[in-house]
Amino acid sequence: MHPSLVASLRNLSPRIRKLDIQTGLKSVLEPIFSLPAAEFPALESLQLSATEFGVWNSRITAFGVSPKLRKVTLNIRPAHPFRVFLPWPQITHLDMLNAKDPIDLFTWGILIRFLLNLVQGRVRLAEETDVQDPFRDSLPRVNQSTELTLPALNLLTIDFVHRLNSNGVPPFISPNLRVPALQHFHFSSSRHSFNWHPTLHETLPSRILGQLKSLTLSQVRLGPHGLIDVLRMTTSLEELKFNSKDSNWARDNVHFLDALSIKGANANPGEPSITFIAPQLRKIGLWVGEMCGELLKSCASLIQARRAEDPESAAYQGTNDFRVLLMLDKNRPDLIHAIAPLLVMRGSRGEKLVDVELVGVN
Repeated sequence: MHPSLVASLRNLSPRIRKLDIQTGLKSVLEPIFSLPAAEFPALESLQLSATEFGVWNSRITAFGVSPKLRKVTLNIRPAHPFRVFLPWPQITHLDMLNAKDPIDLFTWGILIRFLLNLVQGRVRLAEETDVQDPFRDSLPRVNQSTELTLPALNLLTIDFVHRLNSNGVPPFISPNLRVPALQHFHFSSSRHSFNWHPTLHETLPSRILGQLKSLTLSQVRLGPHGLIDVLRMTTSLEELKFNSKDSNWARDNVHFLDALSIKGANANPGEPSITFIAPQLRKIGLWVGEMCGELLKSCASLIQARRAEDPESAAYQGTNDFRVLLMLDKNRPDLIHAIAPLLVMRGSRGEKLVDVELVGVN
């Protein structure tokens, strides 16, 4: 970068509130990354993408003293978040979901304990990475067995990158970490080399399920009985999105939808019940690889069963009808025709009750 541009940047830096850096050129990065820590006092939002592996191996200090900084998006290689000197305790929004490389679980366990005011987090994780973060050793020692509360964390999205020969992973939220405000958890698994699925106990402690309002599980091995057991613990859940391309998905979906349609399915043997499993559930999204008559019937029955019995009642006012989202292979237009009977279903206010999302299939 020409010295005159660096001078111009330094003249503007005290007033910059949003900064987006996307380059792999060392000649551009070096003058910026070498700026002193107090160079951006007004900075509120930082997006940093430097994806050429090893283009910058030194500590990045330019953003370390930015008292207004709240939102950070990082995509750096190697994926060493502590290479960037940031005021982590004041960050409210952290996005590393679209990074080329994931961060390892040990680094994540340390990082999340610095994010004391985090509201929304989006990250890619792996059990291990090829190169450990050399900058985390310079941090104050963190005892991960100490109880800690993140009082503001409301949304957590995790994409887990599986490595060959991995036999399982610890929970992404430590049992010693309290997240009382967490209401939205979205998890997906990136499969490498073969068809692998994590089990639920590897993704989320069961104690958190009861407080969630929305839950996404993509490429998670549960089966219909396992998924129903999960929903028995989600007494506040309003929206579920589940995507599993197992070979028995059609049969499993029928069993699952039928269980959600029956009041009392949540009761213990011999115990009467008048409630549904996940009684607050108002929307469910499912992957549909093929449509059969039995699955079509189960979808329609679920919508009808979960509709309010008296749309004119005071309790119904402000409540939306139960809705279904069907995720279809975008290369299978024939499936649109197959689900046509569901697409004409309407709620009490004339709104559609079945939506369609076309997705790519790897």
